[in-house]
Amino acid sequence: MVNVDGTTGPHWTQEQTETVREQRKIQWDPAEFWAAMNMIYSDYSEVFRAYGVRDQIYLYADMAYSFLSDADAKPGKLARYYRYIVGPEAPDAESQRRPEDCQMERISKKIVEIQDACPHCGLTKEMAQKWASSLRNADGSAGPHWSIDQIKRVMAQMNIGGDPHRFWIAMNEVYSSIGPTLAKYGVNSIEAYVDIVKAFWLNDKCAVEDKLAAYYSAVVKH
Repeated sequence: MVNVDGTTGPHWTQEQTETVREQRKIQWDPAEFWAAMNMIYSDYSEVFRAYGVRDQIYLYADMAYSFLSDADAKPGKLARYYRYIVGPEAPDAESQRRPEDCQMERISKKIVEIQDACPHCGLTKEMAQKWASSLRNADGSAGPHWSIDQIKRVMAQMNIGGDPHRFWIAMNEVYSSIGPTLAKYGVNSIEAYVDIVKAFWLNDKCAVEDKLAAYYSAVVKH
């Protein structure tokens, strides 16, 4: 785990995450919760600091629960995420062994075989549209929060290149899964969403090259 703050490995011990899980009365497997909290820290910590939220452990606990309880994900979300996006099936996995992998591999064994996963297939416009139309958002709404035209305007205003449909689905996936949690902590501007998309979806150094395609194939219900 290469964290965006320049550190490596887990930020919290399992004892620390178990304490906050119990305080929050979150019913989830302790090892999975530990892994999810550290993954969220690894990808998001610099974004949160930039928006004035400095290492509030309850924020990361709430974010971890939002990630794990995602209504749009297939069963065993964390195991699928690890196996096909950042773990043993990722490029050069054997040359990038990390101490936390042993714990994560025990989690990933919950998924014995994922026949419909295709982590190396590219995300097409049609896949993005199908994904967006099936979103069940954490705020109780359904479908994409932003239209493709709105995202195209954001990309133009912020000088963001690339395929607009990829950026569009990434923005809507962030809103869908963690939007209410971000709003709870005051991290809900369009600029914050853009920075989160860049940190989690586009610039994740621990993930496969096409993270969106791998996630859609291995994690999302469809």
